[in-house]
Amino acid sequence: MRYKITFYTYWHCGSGLSGGSSSDAEVLKDDENLPFVPGKTLKGHLREAAESLGDSEFVSKCFGEADDKPSRCRFDDATLPISMKKSESKYLYHRLSATKIDPESGTAKNDTLRSIEAVVPLTLYGSIFGLEDDEAEKMISAMKLVKRIGLRRHRGLGRCDISPLERKGKDQ
Repeated sequence: MRYKITFYTYWHCGSGLSGGSSSDAEVLKDDENLPFVPGKTLKGHLREAAESLGDSEFVSKCFGEADDKPSRCRFDDATLPISMKKSESKYLYHRLSATKIDPESGTAKNDTLRSIEAVVPLTLYGSIFGLEDDEAEKMISAMKLVKRIGLRRHRGLGRCDISPLERKGKDQ
């Protein structure tokens, strides 16, 4: 199953690295300096959504079990279309900063300024492999429940929709 993630706000899937003096947290990027959502991250969000649907057999088969039973489904990274040029990557990122304000004085508290690198709203594409025909609708239902991905979701970042594009054979 091919899918797309449409981001409506800035988003941040972290690399675990800082940008030195320019930011406290950098975005995860591929070899072409383009942002992506790791398949593992997507799998976690979809698993949580699928668990809320109450079909434990579907969750166990597609996402695996806690006792290390492997999952049947494989989730590729969600990436930009191939047509995206490496030279355009510099336009995809923006620095967001925040600080804590002292409620009494209305001024910024010392040592509280933080900045992160974020990605502009865009659409990424990926695939899920190993999904049986009778499970496609359940996966689509789980996709509809995921509304935010990445860092600072509770602060307005990462608002998105995940939707299927087309269904391919289970071995493609």
